[in-house]
Amino acid sequence: MSRQVDKVVLVVLDGLGIGGGPGDSCDGESSPNSFGHVWRAVGGMNIPFLGGSGLGRVAGVPLGCWEASLDADWGRAFGRSRQVSEDFCESYSAHWEMAGVVAEQVHHYPEGLPSDCLAAVEEQLGVPVLGNRPYYPDYLDISEELVRTHSGAGGVILLTDKRPEAVGTFAVYADIRVLEPPRLFLLTRQLRDVLRGRGLQGRACARCLDTSARPIRLLDTRLDLPFFEVPGRTVLSAIHESGRFCVATGKVGVLFNNTGFTECLSSWNSEDIFANTCRALEVPGSGLVWANLNELNRPYGSSCDVRGWARTLEKYDVWLSKLAGQLGLSDLLIVTGDHGRDPTLNGAQTREWTPLLCVGQGVASGPLGCRRHSDIAATLRDIWSLDFGSGGESFAAGLFRETKLPVE
Repeated sequence: MSRQVDKVVLVVLDGLGIGGGPGDSCDGESSPNSFGHVWRAVGGMNIPFLGGSGLGRVAGVPLGCWEASLDADWGRAFGRSRQVSEDFCESYSAHWEMAGVVAEQVHHYPEGLPSDCLAAVEEQLGVPVLGNRPYYPDYLDISEELVRTHSGAGGVILLTDKRPEAVGTFAVYADIRVLEPPRLFLLTRQLRDVLRGRGLQGRACARCLDTSARPIRLLDTRLDLPFFEVPGRTVLSAIHESGRFCVATGKVGVLFNNTGFTECLSSWNSEDIFANTCRALEVPGSGLVWANLNELNRPYGSSCDVRGWARTLEKYDVWLSKLAGQLGLSDLLIVTGDHGRDPTLNGAQTREWTPLLCVGQGVASGPLGCRRHSDIAATLRDIWSLDFGSGGESFAAGLFRETKLPVE
């Protein structure tokens, strides 16, 4: 790469899919199109930054009124991207691919934990472990009978993944009147230790419920404890080894078990994530700031809240415009998604194309074509001449204008 690039800001809008072919949904629905379906359902959205960055062109939605909304000094390159692996439709494997690693091993417990493992968990926790059903993340599938048993006997409700994932989830739920969060979190740490000791990999997570509400209400208080290894060397390690910073905001650090980053600013609150991303961009030097904004995925996609999904994308559009305003002359903003979450279907994660939008004052405007998530890792490698082998195909060669950046 002849052009100097200082900072790259990679923003993943979790659940922003732009369509796929029949059968691409993870739960059997055909022809998911998260953005397109919501656009038509609400009669359009006010998203001038995304529209000006090329979202309409790659999504096949008429956003022509915003095609020229970016400042004339800014370039925009636009394409679409998706996962290589057809075994998964979730955030872990999608983000790993963006970092240059394709997941192959499936972690799935369709019958819950094996009986011997469940017995070891109960012995260590010292409380009843109820449920043990493959319902996660659909806590609303918890039956009234199970809720009554939980309220009477105490203990926790254990749910495993409903679908195959690259990282198995072992979620313990409890009503806040039965177990207060500190006690639930302690039990979750004990659960992690037992499972890790038996050679399992995944994440143990605690979720607090209000079972007196109808429907049952999931509270914001939560704990996530990853205990897995990413199955391969990522581009994050190469960035770090080159002397550059590598900052994760939102849930990105958790997705990599907090490895490979110089700093992990974990949060589930979108306002905090945006503020942390802006602050990370102020760090002097060269490197990567990687953010994930999750509200399109959950709560709005999972609960089939179409208008909430639309309002959230409009909010993100404002934030992205502000973030772009912080970019220096030699910085690059990449906006993409990991998978879809079409709220007009059944609320399941959907296997879709996602937008791949690159914005910056040094970017050469034009199409990027159809890409894979792993192409992002290959592009970062070429931008900074990193020592990293990637199965992806870099789009760095045509990404920047030929003219030299002015000297500041």
